Amino acid sequence: MKPSSRRPPCAPIRLHIEELGLAGFAASERDRIASSFATALERLLLEQGLPPRTAAGSARPPLRLTLRAREGPESIGARLAQLVHRRLVP
Repeated sequence: MKPSSRRPPCAPIRLHIEELGLAGFAASERDRIASSFATALERLLLEQGLPPRTAAGSARPPLRLTLRAREGPESIGARLAQLVHRRLVP
């Protein structure tokens, strides 16, 4: 019998992001960035989770992301998700 490739279930993760400020973008781009961000962050949390020592309810300072020339909304959202995930890991 083959071992299961399914991951064991993990505890639910609740993450509240007070604000995702996307100044300077058209509304349609903000929506695409936010959607890409949510999808990428969910994937990172499902794949990598959080270490047990991540403090519940701890506030984090604002993050800043330097944009690349002609970077698309999906790429911006994915990079934001990586930045947030890295910040969550102590």
